[in-house]
Amino acid sequence: MKRILFSLVLAVGMSLVLTGCGGSSSSSVNITAFEQAFQSSSGDAKTAATAVVSAVKSGNLGAAADAMEKFAKSGKATAEETSAMSALVIDLQVIAYEESEKYSDDVRNKLSDLSGLLVGSAPITR
Repeated sequence: MKRILFSLVLAVGMSLVLTGCGGSSSSSVNITAFEQAFQSSSGDAKTAATAVVSAVKSGNLGAAADAMEKFAKSGKATAEETSAMSALVIDLQVIAYEESEKYSDDVRNKLSDLSGLLVGSAPITR
């Protein structure tokens, strides 16, 4: 069931990414929902969430993806935390594609790989 839900979230996110090309970015990141998912977390989860929030607020999507990837690979993420990371990755993907002059292919590929990791798929961009 979780895999189906994450696949659905990924599909919706990718459709938003593909239709959102051109013009200036009108998208925003719902960092509050992400922070709320990690509010009661401690240890590695809290450290990862703090790093992600800081990177997103500074516009460093690559660093945000790195922090989420490290935490996701640790195997310590709860279902709620994984869902919050998936939703955030979709927002970041939209921004990375809408602002393609600002974010490199490496950042977009890193976000794509992270999206796959969160739903249990192997990376396809490497």
